[in-house]
Amino acid sequence: MKLVLVMVLLVLPNLARAQCCGDCNGDGEVAINELITAVNNALGLCAAGPTPTALPSDRCPIDFRDDNTQQGTVDCYYIGRWNQQCGGADLESLWRSDGDVVIVNLLGFNPGLFVGADVVNEHSASIIGWFTEPDASDLTSLGGTMTLGTNGTTLAVDPDESPFDIEQCAFIHYRGDIEDVLVPTAARAAARLRAVDPAALARLRAAVVERHKQNFERH
Repeated sequence: MKLVLVMVLLVLPNLARAQCCGDCNGDGEVAINELITAVNNALGLCAAGPTPTALPSDRCPIDFRDDNTQQGTVDCYYIGRWNQQCGGADLESLWRSDGDVVIVNLLGFNPGLFVGADVVNEHSASIIGWFTEPDASDLTSLGGTMTLGTNGTTLAVDPDESPFDIEQCAFIHYRGDIEDVLVPTAARAAARLRAVDPAALARLRAAVVERHKQNFERH
């Protein structure tokens, strides 16, 4: 009986996965209950497999108070301008937050280009600084605000002063419209963005504490 089950899987692996399931949970292994399902598939008694959850592409289902720093959590991508007078309208970005600190990654730069902020509420954050190293070891202090629009459809980054130029055009005000919402596969995550470095989050938190301490001492 076991031999028959294996032969069915060898003959019909694509059919089982495409129409219903053989490896039903997609873990790359076939358990006993999945063997039984595969046989039912071959006999035409097809059991419906799990239906993937469709993510909205026109809004972000999370906000700055959510933690999307873990593997398998949602990423929201934006694209837009960083200066209304010059430069293009194709600067892609995404943000990741642990609920207390949010990091906007301006995509397409090597080694990187990031702006970190202290989360104020679900839709706004106070800019702490910018950096190019994933661990924020070159963190440079900066003021300003970040704003997540209604339903996360827009992302705005407004520094108090222009911290750098992109393609010889000053970074003054970034407003990105939502471009994509997805749970990244390992391949796409590796290609587009490494996981948030815990050292970056620690440095940003320390900068927040220092800023609050300085404000307290002045008063």
